[in-house]
Amino acid sequence: MSSGRHFFLTLQQLLLLLLVVTEAFQPFFHRPVALPSRLLFASSPTYDDTCDILVLGSGPAARAIASLLAVSDDLDVLLTDTNIDKEFVPNYGVWQDEWQAVVDRYAAAGVSLDGNDVPSSINRLWKTTDCYFGGSFEIPVAERLRINRPYCRIDRLALREALTPGLATNGNAPYRWMAARHISEAFQINLYQPAGTLVHDANGTTIQLETLEQERLTVRTKLIIDCTGHETKLVLREPRGGNHAPPGFQIAYGALVQVDETESTDLTQIGPYDKEAMTLFDYRTDHYVDPEDEAKVGAAPTFMYAMPLYDNLIFFEETSLVARPAVSFQECKDRCIERLKYHRIKVTEVYEEEFCYIPMGGALPAKDQRIIGLGGSAVMVHPSTGYHLCRVMMAAADVAEVIRNELVETAQPNLDRAAAAAYHAIWSPENIRQRNFAVFGGEFLMKQDVVGLRGFFDGFFRLPLPLWAGFLAGWPGLPNNDKHESWWARLWYGLNFIVRIPGPVAADMVYSILTYSLFRNLSLMQSVTPFLGAPESYEYKKNIDTVGDVAAKQEGRRMVQASQITMDLPRFFDDDTGTKAETETAFFLKDDVPFVGTVFPEKKEPVSIVFRESTVQDKPAQKESISTQTVPDEKKEDIAIAQQRVKAQEALLKARLEYSKSTTTAETSSDDLAHEPMDAATRQERARRAMMEVRLKRN
Repeated sequence: MSSGRHFFLTLQQLLLLLLVVTEAFQPFFHRPVALPSRLLFASSPTYDDTCDILVLGSGPAARAIASLLAVSDDLDVLLTDTNIDKEFVPNYGVWQDEWQAVVDRYAAAGVSLDGNDVPSSINRLWKTTDCYFGGSFEIPVAERLRINRPYCRIDRLALREALTPGLATNGNAPYRWMAARHISEAFQINLYQPAGTLVHDANGTTIQLETLEQERLTVRTKLIIDCTGHETKLVLREPRGGNHAPPGFQIAYGALVQVDETESTDLTQIGPYDKEAMTLFDYRTDHYVDPEDEAKVGAAPTFMYAMPLYDNLIFFEETSLVARPAVSFQECKDRCIERLKYHRIKVTEVYEEEFCYIPMGGALPAKDQRIIGLGGSAVMVHPSTGYHLCRVMMAAADVAEVIRNELVETAQPNLDRAAAAAYHAIWSPENIRQRNFAVFGGEFLMKQDVVGLRGFFDGFFRLPLPLWAGFLAGWPGLPNNDKHESWWARLWYGLNFIVRIPGPVAADMVYSILTYSLFRNLSLMQSVTPFLGAPESYEYKKNIDTVGDVAAKQEGRRMVQASQITMDLPRFFDDDTGTKAETETAFFLKDDVPFVGTVFPEKKEPVSIVFRESTVQDKPAQKESISTQTVPDEKKEDIAIAQQRVKAQEALLKARLEYSKSTTTAETSSDDLAHEPMDAATRQERARRAMMEVRLKRN
């Protein structure tokens, strides 16, 4: 009795324990478990956020494309970057007519560039631009080359405000943003590591982001636009087989300073620089007395870039235009201080320091990438000058237009086609040819010492303004670019230019053209002649290798289905459903039993057993005649093994036939199959049964 009660209590305790455990795990049984984001892939239905367009980065390129795409109510745009709250750093200087073209293009698209009550985000305009190239080729050191083309400084705070939701008061459509960064790196086209952090599929992309608190977020989007800069982790470059030169680098040290004017005798000047003019180039080196120092500076030249703002506030920047390897920041800073000291410009306050690093040139983005590069990640910096802002702002408008056309205006959007169209909008074949011309210019500039650069730019700015302005623009839609958009226009520019530069510089240019074309590549010749065709386009092209000849396949499929002989139809790879005959074929072959008609199909010279026509009737059928190929002695052992395997298969056939006879009494013959009208399924079933009977009776 006590033993029974003890058992009862034990069972009761077990039931109670089970109830407690069940209640404890109730949430896990009745609601989905939220997996850590690092385990979520493209097939997962759980995302922390979804959008149509994900923009990576927070500079002018990123905010510009996000603002342009957000104009459409049909697109949900999300911008992500951990520097979203940071101010723009560079001092952007642009030609006034180029910037006005950008402002007009954005206004037409519904985006205003007025920010912080600053019209067009311009805070300083100079009506003239000055250059100093004296000291070589009999050009006096003090000679000033004045250019009557207005130059302006962009108010970077106003531009940032104009393109940022929550800050803008100009009526621009808002986009969403979050402070997070991607954690992926491309190692092949459309493949990324760590595994699962960025995955493409036909309908979009799943990407993992990381917040400042190192929280992982999984975002689902249709397209990604990478605006993270030239040294992006996501956009790959064309392979080395293209014989591309590595990029050069523009390095500059800049400082926004206040200067002491108490001893100045001319308040219209700050040193040699006119307060009402922007100084674009000062390549003079007369402030170096030591021949060794002068030789060093001459071999790796830098120039002064000066923006007088108002009163005694001015921005100075000592710049290495383009070099490989790069000139150091410290070298640029030391030269800036030395130059100001020579001109007796006394700095009383330094408000800002700028360290400018701009890769120039290099290989273009690889084709067929799903992630769209824009700005530095698409290698859009001018390869000879470093100009970038107007080019990328204008290109962003083109990219936004083609993306909107594909995602909004197209009935069946194709994301690969959308990405290809975006790249084509940036780098059309003609635009690549124009860039190739400028790439050669950058390579030539890197060869020059300070003497060569003085002669080069003195001749450059003595060209008709539309010719040199078009070269500096180098982008469709910007003023004067039409003077460089065709091969003959670039050739005309080159012929006009080479006769304006000093003889030694011209001779070096001719030599460089020949050696570049002979030993580097033919891209320069392609850019100035019609004989070498156009560069390969970024336009979308479907890989027909995986499609084949569609017409031939469709014809073959129709004929197979209409055939009165071939009854066992194959399963087509792109079919979603199969017939009963296909299923039964799979049943017989699943154990790797070779088909009755073939012995060792893996052999190069198989020995075949061919069945003649036979008639299946109610009365015992005569054994059908069998013909075989002449069999060499060394093949007899193979045939014996094959016969054993055939018998094993026939046992399976017999079992299937017995089962089939038990379910139906209908009998038919091969002739019946050929002439009796019936549906395809019935015809296939009867043909299958007839073949099984033939094979059994043959033995």
